Amino acid sequence: LGGTIFGWGDGRFCAEAHPELDAAAQRSQALLAQVSMLKQQVQNHARECVPPQPAPDPGKSMDQALEGAGADIDPNMVTLQWHNHADLDLHLVCPDGTEVYFGREAACNARLNVDQNVSGQVDNPIENITWGQRSMPPGHYKAYVQLFNRNDVTDPSIDYTIRLKRRGQPDKTIPGHVDDINKQQQVLEFDVP
Repeated sequence: LGGTIFGWGDGRFCAEAHPELDAAAQRSQALLAQVSMLKQQVQNHARECVPPQPAPDPGKSMDQALEGAGADIDPNMVTLQWHNHADLDLHLVCPDGTEVYFGREAACNARLNVDQNVSGQVDNPIENITWGQRSMPPGHYKAYVQLFNRNDVTDPSIDYTIRLKRRGQPDKTIPGHVDDINKQQQVLEFDVP
């Protein structure tokens, strides 16, 4: 059709010019060309696109660090990991009120079996409280993180991850950060029936 309209005139067909239709047809053709170009760009980009890497599994990193420290991967554990030379401490308050931490390394069938970065020598340190193959006494537990010493770390805040591993249950992993020296920060509470 283009930009003409056919109509009756003196017994024959005649064409009338309509500039609006000509302009609309040109815009349509330009838009179709633009759509075609965009489709080609999307196809090119799709060929080049690399899917994002999956997020690292903090549990795997913790297990590797535990094995590197000579510790077993037990069915019941509370593990703390961070990634600098600071000295963080993991504390566990047992249902009877006793506590497991550096200085008191055993209570409620649990023991602190890995305590790293007292002197800031490990880049990806870990602390671990385990029940080994023993059962966890029933009751309410609380876990705390404490920044004991910054060593050479000048960052105002230190990021960490804590994991609760319990036999027959999915791991529970919690990220956090600590910034005040010697202030205990409660991170985790759980009950054992």
